[in-house]
Amino acid sequence: MKRYVSRFSILIIFGAFISGAYIMAADIYVRVTATGAVIRLKPNNQDMIITSVPVGAILTSNDKINDWFKVFLPPDESGALISGYIHQSLVELVDEKPGQDIKTESKDVRYKLRIVALRSSIKLKPSSGASEIGTIPGGALINSYLKLADWYKIDLPADKSNIIVSGFIKQEDTELLEEIKPVEKPVQIPEKVPVAEEKREESAGPETEAKKPGASFKGGFSFSFPTGDISDYFGLGLGVLGTMSIPMMKTPLIDLVGSIEGMSFMKASDYSDLTWARIALGADGRLRFPSGKICPFIQAGLGLYLDFLRLYSGYYYLESTSEFDLGVRFGAGISFGKIDIYALYHLVDRGAFQISFSYTLAGSGSAGWF
Repeated sequence: MKRYVSRFSILIIFGAFISGAYIMAADIYVRVTATGAVIRLKPNNQDMIITSVPVGAILTSNDKINDWFKVFLPPDESGALISGYIHQSLVELVDEKPGQDIKTESKDVRYKLRIVALRSSIKLKPSSGASEIGTIPGGALINSYLKLADWYKIDLPADKSNIIVSGFIKQEDTELLEEIKPVEKPVQIPEKVPVAEEKREESAGPETEAKKPGASFKGGFSFSFPTGDISDYFGLGLGVLGTMSIPMMKTPLIDLVGSIEGMSFMKASDYSDLTWARIALGADGRLRFPSGKICPFIQAGLGLYLDFLRLYSGYYYLESTSEFDLGVRFGAGISFGKIDIYALYHLVDRGAFQISFSYTLAGSGSAGWF
């Protein structure tokens, strides 16, 4: 008799274990119990607030990180599905389901894209007026699994706590490289994800970018107009230049621009034999103001100038000579994707006003992510 009781007890315990495992494998539902409860982008009290929820609202959750439930909001008028985190002190577990059934999205890659804007903004919702949750530099290669109107939905890279958030990027900021047609198959209800408490390090704030873009290299040409007394002798100068831009700061957007340039000035008249060649090395800070595909900027820095001068005019003859000069320069310009157009004023003895055009030749990792 004792043997059968023992076996029966084992079956009861095994059945309870199976039942408990099934409950953990299903979505759970939480009811908001606090006034002024908010949902944040990441499980952190200092992170961005997505929205506030009223007392009594019922939300679906499929994950819990430390003291935070990951919950899903009903799709808005555009059909966008947004998830966020709410603290466990603001909710209670319930058996009641929300009025609207929330289905998770497929993360299968549908679109392979390249960023063509200098720096594209990632929005929380598919709207230009929505909150910005990150940026992507020009040239980056990304994947999208959903398109709503003129917006692609993408996942930002995981942060240090292995938390991934999703956002929307404008179609006009991208170039479609490949569209992968979905395989026709019957509609299936997504499998339930077990709710398991994971101990992850809380992030200090939202990660706006995931990988630092490398240096970009540009080549181009310039027109220079001498200023001061020497402008009476020399006409237009033509030159070629090369630059290397390295991102230094994210807020504000500041690049360090190193450049090397060679130029030669034309004769001013047929009555004088005038030549002037210049090699210039420069280091400038460039402050950018990204706005879609167009990015105005201002820059200032130092230049080291090596001038080769030969002058013969009437009875005056100066043999070839070289001369170093160090001076400041400043100016402004605008970028159109890979093209830069800018003007600089050089404050040196033989000063010049310069207009330059350059084109991006290469970038480390296609400019990469932060």
